[in-house]
Amino acid sequence: QLKAGAHIYGDVIVADTVDIHPQAVVNGKIEEKTSVAILQIPQKDITPGDSDITVYQGQTLSLAPGIYKDLLVMTGGTLQLSPGNYVFSDFLLQTDVEVIFNVTPVEFIEIDIQRNMDISDRAKLRFSGFSYSPAVRMYTNDPDTLRIGCDAVISGILSAPNAVVNIFSRAQCDGAIYSKEIIIEPDVGVSSSLVNPDGDDDGDGISNYTEIFVTKTDPLDSNSYKKILIPFPSKITSKDTVTVCYDTKFYSDYKHGKITVTYNDSSLVNPDISPVLYITNTPAIPQDSSSSVHIPNLSGYDITGRYLVMPESTMCSTGTARVGFLITKDEIMSKNNFIIAVADQNGNWSYHDPVIIKNELGEETEEEPYKIYVDVENFSALVLMRKNVSATAYLDRGMIFSNRQSGARIKAEIMMADCPYGVTSGHLRIHYRNSDNTEDMVEMQLEAKAIVVFWLFNSKVFSFPNPVTVTRIELKVDNTPIDYSYDVNYAVSGECLTLTAKKYFNEYLTPDDHIS
Repeated sequence: QLKAGAHIYGDVIVADTVDIHPQAVVNGKIEEKTSVAILQIPQKDITPGDSDITVYQGQTLSLAPGIYKDLLVMTGGTLQLSPGNYVFSDFLLQTDVEVIFNVTPVEFIEIDIQRNMDISDRAKLRFSGFSYSPAVRMYTNDPDTLRIGCDAVISGILSAPNAVVNIFSRAQCDGAIYSKEIIIEPDVGVSSSLVNPDGDDDGDGISNYTEIFVTKTDPLDSNSYKKILIPFPSKITSKDTVTVCYDTKFYSDYKHGKITVTYNDSSLVNPDISPVLYITNTPAIPQDSSSSVHIPNLSGYDITGRYLVMPESTMCSTGTARVGFLITKDEIMSKNNFIIAVADQNGNWSYHDPVIIKNELGEETEEEPYKIYVDVENFSALVLMRKNVSATAYLDRGMIFSNRQSGARIKAEIMMADCPYGVTSGHLRIHYRNSDNTEDMVEMQLEAKAIVVFWLFNSKVFSFPNPVTVTRIELKVDNTPIDYSYDVNYAVSGECLTLTAKKYFNEYLTPDDHIS
């Protein structure tokens, strides 16, 4: 029964009919005469402690998690709670009190009440910061009427399996309520702070849901994020086959398309969250320094582009998926010149031909010219490998032209904008292995330029008489924390490898494969 002024931000689904007043509003759909499973609300046995807690008028009390007896917050009092478990016999809030939940979206407060729970008029149970309802869970064995008073505000998940919950006029409930019976009076609002899992409150391009549950970053701080392939949708149910589309926003060399992964049913360890993936220069996750680096090696093929990396314990051991990876945009070879190297969770490489996608007429489709598909089992990394193709043309007067030159070139271009005062020098070092397996290194100094703001910049082309394999890249800026290096495996033969990074100074401070 919805009375005048009631507003439901969501769906209403009932086995019988909905008695709705003309002045009540339901934003979502109303489904009547629908098969609704009888919900068995789990019940708890609760054993309270011996210490009463009283917050007096005008007092503010920060209470640590623990086992207590009766809680009474008197008119005008404020109670602050922290992550952890609280146990009470009675939980009584008088008028005009505040209960503040000092909890982040990745922490939890659990409140267990043995007997009575009462929330008087204008009482407020609210979050201190970002509001994410499931972070607070309240449970009571109250056998009578649980009153949520007029103009009260309650945030979190409330379970009262034995009570009748009566929500009085103008009260606002942000979260969910589970009870044997719920009465909603006029002008009541019921909503959830996570209506859209793909919402992005801080505008950093990564959804709240992914930041809360996967990257563990602050969904309200645009400077708190990790560089990932951004999944859409964020919330899934992988008990069935599901396709996740990955935005390449943070990887400039792959911005010409989307990466897709179709996870087959029951293939993910966590079936409710789209996993994140990374583009890296090595088959290891940038944040995981313990990861081993094993480079694929197949005669007649060279690695092209970068690695697609999946964190450990993402897929089940028997999980399978179809990955749509991207060929870099400057690649001129046709798809039939590629294979895909796939590493299992132990770092063992296997080699696969691309899956040919056909339409209903059995014809190969070319809707995505830069995308190559491969069917994989539980994997840790994959990378494209291009066939070594050479061609020779015999021209007039005995001249010979070959598209396979014997040498190699590396073009390095580094730009670091908006540098702090005093940052004037640095260098890029490229370590490489010659065809005779000797090791060597070339270096490019970074030079300071003042164009409105201070920049560090340089561009240089290195030429080599024979093929080389780049094995390590180092970037250092003097008198700053920017001093990092990482292993790579770029085979360069008869072509030019371009290494580039064009970012603001602050962007280089985060651990990442900055050079693409």
